[in-house]
Amino acid sequence: MQVLVALDEIKEQGRSFNETLPTDFLSRILDGFGHATGYIARGSSTFSAQVSRTSGAFELSGNLVVMLRGECKRCLKTVDADVPVEFRLNLVSARRVPDNAIEEEPSDVEHARGTFELEDADEEVVDGGIVDLLDVVREQILLAVPSNLVCSETCLGLCARCGKNLNEGECSCPGPEPDPRWAALKGLKLN
Repeated sequence: MQVLVALDEIKEQGRSFNETLPTDFLSRILDGFGHATGYIARGSSTFSAQVSRTSGAFELSGNLVVMLRGECKRCLKTVDADVPVEFRLNLVSARRVPDNAIEEEPSDVEHARGTFELEDADEEVVDGGIVDLLDVVREQILLAVPSNLVCSETCLGLCARCGKNLNEGECSCPGPEPDPRWAALKGLKLN
């Protein structure tokens, strides 16, 4: 599935897109192509996007809501969440590297490979003047997915000893056991 946009065809008024993303397409994104997020898609989603010209460059803005299902990270209960995804990116041409510079290493190799410029964070590099909107949407979905989904902020989680869901009531386990590494200090008398 692709939604290709040729930037040289974008007129001054811009161009709008509305595309439905099927559930199986969203599930493949959430599967992470081998690096699973732990979520599945509950349904399809529609994304809206606008590509517009801005003083010699292009701007892409878009939004959608992804309906997820996953496990609460505290109590393991199944949780549904609607995750809004909004983005605004500048589309920039790929920077060409001269052929004779390919062999050369910069003098400060470590610095050159670890550099990240904050002002470049909202840029999407486009090679050849054609952008696949779904590649951008895929990346933005993965950035928006929560790393720790909880059923509620007050979730008590599971008992570390017996595994009972503490949201359903207290368990019958005794209080917390003292750390055995501190046992020698238990008999210490201070004046």
